Amino acid sequence: MNILVVEDNPGFRRSLVIQLEMEGYSCTEAVNGREAIGLLDGKDAKLQPDLIITDYRMDRMDGEALMRYVSVRFPHIPVLVVSAYVLPDSMKDVPFLKKPFTLDGVLQTIHSITGSPPINGR
Repeated sequence: MNILVVEDNPGFRRSLVIQLEMEGYSCTEAVNGREAIGLLDGKDAKLQPDLIITDYRMDRMDGEALMRYVSVRFPHIPVLVVSAYVLPDSMKDVPFLKKPFTLDGVLQTIHSITGSPPINGR
């Protein structure tokens, strides 16, 4: 399973990617929504993620704007929003994990959203 991780905090992003890769997932990183869109929809875009995990609050393009874009252009790609902040009511039906979260928590949420079996049996 391919996951696009969109997070502006480099330490958090790298840590999440390392943990997901240790669990058998293939990950691509982006620092904000604009970079993610470039990877998905740019001139030479070849990325086809099965899931996008995005932070809610980021400069240049936040997680809500990214999610709206993805829902129109790539409606088949589910989006999981993560944040240390409470999401606005307009996003109450969005899959969400509050930071900090555990590896088991994110793995269970990935399984719940995608319906795919856990890769390493978790």
